[in-house]
Amino acid sequence: MKAFMVKCAFLMPLRGLQGFINSAFKLAQLPLLCPPLLMH
Repeated sequence: MKAFMVKCAFLMPLRGLQGFINSAFKLAQLPLLCPPLLMH
């Protein structure tokens, strides 16, 4: 849910959102990845 709030705030496509979240995890040094988002 929070990811889609970020998507709306920054007006980015889902693929861009996924990369943004993965970059944020990497910067925070968290061993996490955003799950693949559905592309329609």
